[in-house]
Amino acid sequence: MKRIYAIISSLLMFSLNAFAQNEFEPNGTILQNSASNTFAAPVTIGATITTTPDDRDFFRIDLPYCSTWSFNLINPNGDPVVLKMYLYNAQNTSNVIINANGITFDFTQGIPSPVVLNCGQSIYVQIDQTSGSNLEAYSLQVTENAFNGLSCNNSCSNAPLITTDTTFVDRLWGYDCGGGFDKSYFKVQPTSCGIYNINLTDINAQQTLVINVYDNTGAQIYSIIGTPGGNVSSATILEASITYCMEIVEYTSTGCCVPGWQTYQLADDSFTITTSFDISDVAECNNTFLTAYEIPLNSTFDAKLWGTNYLISNGTATDLDQDQDFYKVVSTECGVFNFNITDISPDQLLVIAVYDSSYNLINAVQATNFGQPVSASSIISDGTYYIRVSEYISTGCCVPGWQNYQLSDEPFTVSTSFDVSDVAECNNTF
Repeated sequence: MKRIYAIISSLLMFSLNAFAQNEFEPNGTILQNSASNTFAAPVTIGATITTTPDDRDFFRIDLPYCSTWSFNLINPNGDPVVLKMYLYNAQNTSNVIINANGITFDFTQGIPSPVVLNCGQSIYVQIDQTSGSNLEAYSLQVTENAFNGLSCNNSCSNAPLITTDTTFVDRLWGYDCGGGFDKSYFKVQPTSCGIYNINLTDINAQQTLVINVYDNTGAQIYSIIGTPGGNVSSATILEASITYCMEIVEYTSTGCCVPGWQTYQLADDSFTITTSFDISDVAECNNTFLTAYEIPLNSTFDAKLWGTNYLISNGTATDLDQDQDFYKVVSTECGVFNFNITDISPDQLLVIAVYDSSYNLINAVQATNFGQPVSASSIISDGTYYIRVSEYISTGCCVPGWQNYQLSDEPFTVSTSFDVSDVAECNNTF
């Protein structure tokens, strides 16, 4: 009988010791980090905590790779208590992320939502109780979300390189390792010059998304802000063999918050990213005199004014350089050079300007109405001449439609001719 009691007593002591180890004491400071309170995610850790004396639990959670991880507190007793979770990205309480005052898990208001981190490093977690009766048992649960998308590419430096034409699903949800709101980045490297289109659809009604485009120097060359729940589209001229970085972020006003922006990070609704690269306009990247596209004196082709070259500022449109086309013609005799544009989009009001080899303006013609054909005739002699086609923008108030023409993929027709039928055409002086 004594032998049986001894066995039972031994089993009971083993069970009590096993339960005591679940408290991971002492782990009352961030410095008390050992193998007993270090865990690799995903993991569920059972522990205990009390309000008196003031008890705090620290754990080191090793996230084995970058993904979307949920940090959750589970209250198995359902007691009406308030717990605080603090997250640190180093073994130092000055490295607190998300909220220096802790993240509140208020079980008096129902079941709280977990905290989401898009991260892949060691995270130090502190748990303490702020109100209510002694909680005793609780669980810290760290789980990986099945959907990852581009969640771990929180800078241009670690952005993945994707093809120029693709469709994929992503979301902005949670925080990065430093506690900033989740952002998505990806890179493209076109092999030729053209228009790069990014379209965001299926957006959460409370999200206002922004598309930013950066060149290989880190300079921002384009930015467009959507509306709450609204689709966002961008069209940017990209040069060949340059790596560009695309940033998708949630818009936050510097003044008053856009409705819903503060809660978007806990929404797991995804949106769709569709990208395409348009190289149908062979002269698309002829946006300066030096890159002017040489054409025959007699030719017909389609062209577009579509896209934006640069946005100079940190998010403020101080210098919006819209697409314009430069062409070069070389003549070996004197005659009348005709440059005609037809089949113009009803949203476009075009201007033709002709320059000599020194870039001096010698002729300019502006259409009088949107969608109206426009022609310019200029007497040229032997030499090199340049033609610029641009969208008319009033120096006063904006012409209706000019702000969205760059998103139109409607081509217009360019036809040129060189008339030398008048043998005395160039006899315009004594």
